[in-house]
Amino acid sequence: MPRYIRYPRSYSTSRVSNVVTNPYTGEVKRVYGHSYEELNQNIEKQFARWETQRIRQENKLEVEQLAAKTEQLNLSLSKKLNILQSINKGKKYTQICYHTYYDGFLMHDDFQKYRPSNPPSLDRILNELNVPKVSRFMEFFSKKKLKFRLGKEAEAQQCFTERTKQYKEDEVRRKEKHIAEYQAFLSNLENHNEKIKKRESEFVSQQSGEVETVVDYFITQIVPIKIETKITFFDDVKQLLISIYLPPFESVPNVKEYKFIKTKKEIKTVMFNERQQNLLYENIILQIVLKISHDLFALLPFLESIIINGSTKTVDMSNGNEVNSCIISLETQKDSFKNINLALVDCKECIKGLKTHYKGKLQPVIPLNESKIGKRVNLKEPAPSSSPKLSALSDVIRQIKADFEQQEINADEAIQTVYWKDDYKEFVVFMQSSNKLMMADILELDIKQLKDAGFTTQSISKVVDVVIDWAEKCLNQGVEETNEDDGDTASDIASMFFR
Repeated sequence: MPRYIRYPRSYSTSRVSNVVTNPYTGEVKRVYGHSYEELNQNIEKQFARWETQRIRQENKLEVEQLAAKTEQLNLSLSKKLNILQSINKGKKYTQICYHTYYDGFLMHDDFQKYRPSNPPSLDRILNELNVPKVSRFMEFFSKKKLKFRLGKEAEAQQCFTERTKQYKEDEVRRKEKHIAEYQAFLSNLENHNEKIKKRESEFVSQQSGEVETVVDYFITQIVPIKIETKITFFDDVKQLLISIYLPPFESVPNVKEYKFIKTKKEIKTVMFNERQQNLLYENIILQIVLKISHDLFALLPFLESIIINGSTKTVDMSNGNEVNSCIISLETQKDSFKNINLALVDCKECIKGLKTHYKGKLQPVIPLNESKIGKRVNLKEPAPSSSPKLSALSDVIRQIKADFEQQEINADEAIQTVYWKDDYKEFVVFMQSSNKLMMADILELDIKQLKDAGFTTQSISKVVDVVIDWAEKCLNQGVEETNEDDGDTASDIASMFFR
């Protein structure tokens, strides 16, 4: 037989192989080829397949991560929008009361009880002095060892007696010190709790100062948005004046939702249009003022009325400075909320049924002036003087000048226009100067008479200027009596413009 069998080239079964490792997963695979050239080609193909698998896996992972991120963003956005849109639905005010507020300040007797230290131990002393243990067999043959052990035991016993005596003396001192510290703690606790109880009694007796503190606490609990407040309580009329610094317009979410575009592997942000964002912000501020009014009436039964002036910080585009602008002013009586289910009302419709100054679209309105509440100048009840009309108007002028000085506004530059307040049946002058808004009472006139006379904003401004000049002139000259024929009334002065 021949030594080697020769097969035709087409039936050759000889193959070469090599082991390759996936650099990404560590997978090991043997690659075959009928020649080294074919083997190298197959190895390249195998690495290409692994690379394709890696890219496909990375793309899949990236898509899953972006989809999960989109879901998380929408969840977070939905939660935030839900909080902002459901402020009126909160029932937390039913779970709080002034007792909860004051109880949080009370100190409790949590002083650590007296614990005696570990007393001396004879066994520990025996170990410290290396006292040998009893060995009857060895001590029977060696009296020296017995004597040594007994001597050590006597020394240990003496040491134990001394330490026990010292321990008792130390414990007496420690206990006396603990009692003194505990008594001081109890004294401090009683004094502190007495102050808290006094504050609580002041609140119960409706004393101004303490009422404002509790109201501020209530507002932080019932409104889920952090807002700054300035609160004044008028105990004579049981009225709250609350100035609220509303969250700025920029803090309202401008994102409607997030969409994941799989083909582009990107997250698209869907924005609110300007109208939707304005409606959302309007709904938020209306909810805040209604929620505060409703819940405070429920929490404070002694309240008769609440005035809320809501301001927001804006930028004056003429100079780039930040200014505070009052955009809503609401006055409510206790009876106003008796039949209102706040969780289901439409805020805009609800506001219309209440006494409010609100124009929408972040337009400034005239806030109720803190200095006028409870002490409004009434020109129908003039101050005692030889000339009642002049005396009453003099009081108004003094009050206006005081308001000017307080706000650091120049009276000559401040008056811009005049606004008629139907709810108070009086004119107020609307002033804007140095980026500040304020108001002041000028005089009472009959609205029908002014309408019949054809008053315009420009002509009313002239009337106001004349009235102020006339009143100041009278004050400076010390005039006490004026003749009716000389036109000492505001109506006579006004009539000169409409003859």
